[in-house]
Amino acid sequence: MVRLANHMGASSANPSDSTGPKIIQALAELLAVQREILDLLTGRSKSHYTVEEISELVGRSPFTVRRWITAGRLHAVRIEGTGPRGRLLIPRDQLDALVSAGLGASIPAVAVDDQ
Repeated sequence: MVRLANHMGASSANPSDSTGPKIIQALAELLAVQREILDLLTGRSKSHYTVEEISELVGRSPFTVRRWITAGRLHAVRIEGTGPRGRLLIPRDQLDALVSAGLGASIPAVAVDDQ
């Protein structure tokens, strides 16, 4: 931002014009808000995802994700107590593996970045 401030000051035709500092202040405020939003989103990354969440993140159907689990392409943990056969939860590292394999190009970085 210092370089921007120097550039704005050097190109200003009127030395009493306060537009440059106002722009720099506005940019600083925007960056602060962006950092707050990123911090909030990063804190929401999960250690495990449901089949439906994985399917939404990678843009595939839940059926496809279950087929990957059955074929051993994706590891999941079955948690008893929800539904007749339990609920499948997929560890975060498995989501990272999907991204590495090129199957999750549309996944937001917040969902896959390390905490």
